[in-house]
Amino acid sequence: MPIRPALLRARRAAVCAALALAMPAAMAWTNKPIRVLIPAPAGGTMDVLARVLSEQLTAELGQPVVVDNKPGAGGSIAINTMLAAPPDGQTILLSTTNVLTEIPHVMKVSFDPMKDVKPVAAVAKSTLLLVGSTSLPAKDLPALVGYVKAHPGQLSFASYSAGTVAQYAGLIMNQKAGMDLQHVPFAGSPPA
Repeated sequence: MPIRPALLRARRAAVCAALALAMPAAMAWTNKPIRVLIPAPAGGTMDVLARVLSEQLTAELGQPVVVDNKPGAGGSIAINTMLAAPPDGQTILLSTTNVLTEIPHVMKVSFDPMKDVKPVAAVAKSTLLLVGSTSLPAKDLPALVGYVKAHPGQLSFASYSAGTVAQYAGLIMNQKAGMDLQHVPFAGSPPA
């Protein structure tokens, strides 16, 4: 999904402003790198966005900004890493909203999304996309529904983790279309 340059600049400015507001006014930046935690493997949407934003923040702040991927446990690994870091603004999290809004309802997590974390800025929106192998005979959605119904329980859909919007979308599509696609969760969107 290409991001328009003006929108990207506005989002960069919002992130810089959010970072500045997140710091106590009297606290000076140290010479340590700013660490951006990502609760997903490298190569996915969050990772790419974090790298684009980190490059711009490095240039604008004159401070190294390093992306640190911490996938797993529905985002808990990254969030716990952030919570264990000193509260000096040098460690931040870039995440999808579902890590804080959905995952705690379907998985046991060691953090309270209402008390332990505070969202600072929304920097992007993304959209789900249904794709299939070129070897799949169906070339559009009605043909896919027909093909899946003709092969109940034999086909699957991938998601980038259990308890994510990708899984919910597949389950809802199954239900609404009367299909029997099996869910296969992966550890992030690149492997899926």
